[in-house]
Amino acid sequence: MRLYWIHVPQPLTWTFAREASAAGYSFLVGVETEFILLKSIEPDITPVDYHDWSRSSATLAGSIAFKVLEEIADALQTAGIGLEMYHAEAGPGQYEVVTSPMDPLEAADALVFTRETIYNVANKHGCKATFAPRVFDNTCQYGFLAPQMKLLLTQ
Repeated sequence: MRLYWIHVPQPLTWTFAREASAAGYSFLVGVETEFILLKSIEPDITPVDYHDWSRSSATLAGSIAFKVLEEIADALQTAGIGLEMYHAEAGPGQYEVVTSPMDPLEAADALVFTRETIYNVANKHGCKATFAPRVFDNTCQYGFLAPQMKLLLTQ
């Protein structure tokens, strides 16, 4: 069985799933999508807030981050995408949305839908969302990293 680096999720995921099935494997995929919410990008890049990892103070009721995250969660669930959790990550304005494990091709489609939802909901609330791996020099790295795609294999 070959390993693939997924750049365009749907076609490569379908090929990988087909080859895994032929080898007697089946699997589910859940994706952790990290992003940063910015309240401005000019003249300076400014996050919506500063917080520590997984702090409840990052999602206070009524805050812009809370409104954006709640609307993202509602949109994903309305679209039939299971949501395991969402929470604050370690960097300024950084959050994570975790989708439930699902069929590989469904997970690829859900990833595209999730990212588009994050962009659009943030924009609706006057924010910008970015998936850039590093926005601020003095904080941790963010983004879609290989370990964030969880594969549950069964044979």
